[in-house]
Amino acid sequence: SKNIDKKNDLKEYSDSDDVAEWAKEAIDFATMSGLMNGMSEDVFNPKGMVTRAQAAVILSRIIE
Repeated sequence: SKNIDKKNDLKEYSDSDDVAEWAKEAIDFATMSGLMNGMSEDVFNPKGMVTRAQAAVILSRIIE
């Protein structure tokens, strides 16, 4: 398995208040399990668009 830098909590991102209330539990799971990372060390960018490359990485991590 690959070493993925995992955040312990969505609140560690400076823009965590921008995450929709309904999505917080799922994003917490995705970040803690290593499926998703932020755009940078402290920015998740919850209102941004996901690129095809980013979606491919997420799907690849799910399959692993």
